[in-house]
Amino acid sequence: MMSATESNPLDAVRADLACPACGYNLRGLIGAVVDCPECGQACDITQLLTRSWDKPWFHAPNFNRVCLPPAWAALSAVALLVLVGPMMARRATLAIAMIAAGTLAVWGLLWVYAWFVFQDLRGVWVTAVAHLVIAAVTLGLVGCFVGFITTGVSVLQAEWGMALVGLAILAGSVLSLWAGHRGERVIARQCIKRYLDRRPTS
Repeated sequence: MMSATESNPLDAVRADLACPACGYNLRGLIGAVVDCPECGQACDITQLLTRSWDKPWFHAPNFNRVCLPPAWAALSAVALLVLVGPMMARRATLAIAMIAAGTLAVWGLLWVYAWFVFQDLRGVWVTAVAHLVIAAVTLGLVGCFVGFITTGVSVLQAEWGMALVGLAILAGSVLSLWAGHRGERVIARQCIKRYLDRRPTS
């Protein structure tokens, strides 16, 4: 049977947190903000955990749950393009409408599930951020590929104008990936805070 620290990596990080003022170990103290028993320093546990977190952000508790709606939306968009295309040729309007309605219904239920995970509106806005994160990462990855190919081909053909366009695409794509990473940090921070609210001790 797995221990708490094996089942949730956050517990291991939480157990090793120390007061930033005096170094006193904060293990076992309850709450997202605690007072150090040694020096009285107010310690923001959520902030300390976020700074100490050295794993991918999606390993934070419940991170993947709040990302279910945007993941479903992304996968459904691809599936609909594959399935609906042939139906459009056959004008299967009713079938297309039923598939779209079912897809939207599942998407809506996943939003409700995200709210249930947090049990407040925080789950809704964190899920909205997750949509933006997935969009930013997807655009960033696609843009990096397009920008790299455009720049490489343009340089080989001595088309310097297009090479500059390719570099601009690359720069924008890197910025998009950076924004996605920052968004992941925002989601993880809220997931960590929610975890502390529900399970304050390690």
